[in-house]
Amino acid sequence: MKTTILDNEGYTVDRYTVIIDDDVYIMSHNPRNPQGVNQYCGTVDDLGNSDVEIYVKHLQAWGMVIVELDNLSEEVKTAITERMDSY
Repeated sequence: MKTTILDNEGYTVDRYTVIIDDDVYIMSHNPRNPQGVNQYCGTVDDLGNSDVEIYVKHLQAWGMVIVELDNLSEEVKTAITERMDSY
């Protein structure tokens, strides 16, 4: 399972875009909190892109940076791990 995490460094509430295989999720800095964001957005193809690499490059062009899971807060790591475990 390939996972890519992009961070807009707090520019918007949906700070993180998490791509697991070709499924796309958005998450806030507190995705497990009732006031946080942790939402499935569809597949990369649903969002109008032909493959994950093109979608990632598109997000990077908008200023998002790729981050490693180990560099995230425990809450965000847990939310991403929960999503990955559902596969």
